[in-house]
Amino acid sequence: MSSRGLFRLKHPLATDCREVLRAIDFGRVHEWLAVSSSRFCSAAMKTRPKYERRDPAKLAVTIDGGSSSVRRKAEKLADTLSASFAAPTDDTHQFLLTFTDARLELRFPLEPRSKPLFVDFHELFRAQRRSRHPARLLFKAIDPVGSRPSVVDATAGLARDAFLLADYGCKVLAIERSPILSALIDDGVRRARQDEQLAAIFDERLTIVQGDAMHLLNEPLGPSSPDVVYLDPMFPPKRKNSLVKKEMRVLRDLVGDDQDATELLQIAIDSAARHVTVKRMRHAPPIQASPLRVYMGKTTRYDVYGACGPKEKKP
Repeated sequence: MSSRGLFRLKHPLATDCREVLRAIDFGRVHEWLAVSSSRFCSAAMKTRPKYERRDPAKLAVTIDGGSSSVRRKAEKLADTLSASFAAPTDDTHQFLLTFTDARLELRFPLEPRSKPLFVDFHELFRAQRRSRHPARLLFKAIDPVGSRPSVVDATAGLARDAFLLADYGCKVLAIERSPILSALIDDGVRRARQDEQLAAIFDERLTIVQGDAMHLLNEPLGPSSPDVVYLDPMFPPKRKNSLVKKEMRVLRDLVGDDQDATELLQIAIDSAARHVTVKRMRHAPPIQASPLRVYMGKTTRYDVYGACGPKEKKP
């Protein structure tokens, strides 16, 4: 059916809009639109490419350039993680731990516009010096009286907060249970140690280990209990929020949520000599009710809980 004859004007010379509307045969308009839509959809289906649903494997290790020694490191890490060794152009995995001549980075083959993720303590150190209020809220939640306490960061992630606290002057033990994140951290530490100022921070005040804080906090960590235990657990978001950084979504997808955060908080309360500080999104519910203090920021907050640890172990 063509579009001709759709409009039957009883008064061809009429200029009044109301007369024109009365003259339209809406029944034929509806029929013509239905036929045209059907033809368009049929043509589109014929030219539409067929895509197979593909659930990519989670992680592989690869190299992008590099020497034979870099390849050996990559193969060793792949064996440690029980991951496959892939080509750098592989697009069948969601994540690629990629060794380059400069660093180890996490790439996202299925999201070609995404920048790689890597640990850069140099940039974190410089950003601290440029900022007018460097991590002020974090420092206040950890050290409200300015005594530079000893800290166990039981959920280190990429060890950024642990590094900030060590740079601030606290003696920090950071624990990360994901071997993938630990590999990224180790590479960041290796590069950071090439700078004398950063090397001094790691030598004097920051130790990073890979392990499960649930077990390590139940064991003696030194001659005395840590003054503060710091937690930054990962939780599934209650709703989609533009404030949740893409990096956080990536890490959650890679290593999963901390489903044992409630139990870990209780162990931390029993282990700390002074208090436990928990980092949360601003509007997220507290892990445990009735914190002693709350430090509120624009996008995050810090809940502080009193400790029940053995204070007699303190020197």
